[in-house]
Amino acid sequence: MPPLYLFIVLVVTSYLVGVMAPVRRWAGWPVVVAGCLIVLGGLALSAVGSRKFAVVGTNTLPFEDPTVLVTTGLYSRTRNPMYLGFLVTLIGTAVAVGSPAAFVGPLVFFLIIDRWNIPFEEGRLHAVFGKAYDGYVRRVRRWL
Repeated sequence: MPPLYLFIVLVVTSYLVGVMAPVRRWAGWPVVVAGCLIVLGGLALSAVGSRKFAVVGTNTLPFEDPTVLVTTGLYSRTRNPMYLGFLVTLIGTAVAVGSPAAFVGPLVFFLIIDRWNIPFEEGRLHAVFGKAYDGYVRRVRRWL
């Protein structure tokens, strides 16, 4: 499943599980507002990462060959700002819902992306960019 689809499915799942789970919820408008602000921050992070790809003329589709190694802007701090933004958005959703059960979405997303998608993409980046990519990996962390 493409990461964007996984993200959308897990946002909906986190919301539904959080609302329907018979566990104690933390409630109140300050928590909902905080969660919404976290969601906005995550969406902005993903958008900035995606925009950088558009500016340099490379694709954002993880299953297509990369054409440009992006190492500036957010990519000088994290190798995966779009995925990090999705994860932050999922965490914000769970906070806004106010239920520990809603954190299943961010956990599942992290495990799938970190264990399958990113290693797959890193292999392709290494194959295309070789030593330049290896140097980038040594300088910049996968997540933060």
